[in-house]
Amino acid sequence: MGKRRGKSPTVAQIHALLYSRSALSAEEVADAFFGARCKVSTSLKELWGWGLVKVAYVMADRRDRSDWPCWEFRMSVVECDVPSGSMLSRELIERAYFRDSYRAPLSHSELGIIDIFFGIFAHHPPWVKLLLIVRNKVASLAGLDAPTASEILHVKIKDRYVVGEKIGVWPIFGLSEDEIVAGRNNKHMDFRLSVLKMPDGDGTSVVVSTICSVHNLAGKLYLFFVVPFHRYGVRKLMVNALAARRL
Repeated sequence: MGKRRGKSPTVAQIHALLYSRSALSAEEVADAFFGARCKVSTSLKELWGWGLVKVAYVMADRRDRSDWPCWEFRMSVVECDVPSGSMLSRELIERAYFRDSYRAPLSHSELGIIDIFFGIFAHHPPWVKLLLIVRNKVASLAGLDAPTASEILHVKIKDRYVVGEKIGVWPIFGLSEDEIVAGRNNKHMDFRLSVLKMPDGDGTSVVVSTICSVHNLAGKLYLFFVVPFHRYGVRKLMVNALAARRL
């Protein structure tokens, strides 16, 4: 059966095991088949790539666990469209050179938008801070207005903010009860970062959206190198915030 569907016997057997059991770590799957850890890991990645398993996070357990059925995370950070209810204008979104948006469930719906913003962006791991400092140094040499190392290492948090002030390292362009829009304008590129709290079915979600408008080739080259790190970094920060119960 597995071969007819394009699966190797090992992949098919692991798929059947996960279908019949609760969440298992890779080590537990390997123990069930007396298989090598690396072979099991490769098979799980293949199933994950087909959307047949999901990654499940278990509190007090650092191991990723694989589970059934498809494409859902217990601590979900999923890519989505920029919400229509955002303060970001449709015109700005449509003509953006780059845009992305990620949604995550908000367990603490009582949180204000400032608390949500800092719950995500005030907790960079040390290695991320180092990368940001290096990136901003390169950006400064290219003539872009970028945050200083001190601003990245020592985030100032206040109880109240208004449009025009800085939140973290970015000036605020828009602020409401449920959304904050920050960003920066440069000669090569303008960007906006939106953090929006919004209803999502019976619950509440937070959506982080980024849009960039480039003015010249330098802006396009900058994004070419930065976008892969940006995509990984935003999702990583949101997953970390969920795991730490800051959202």
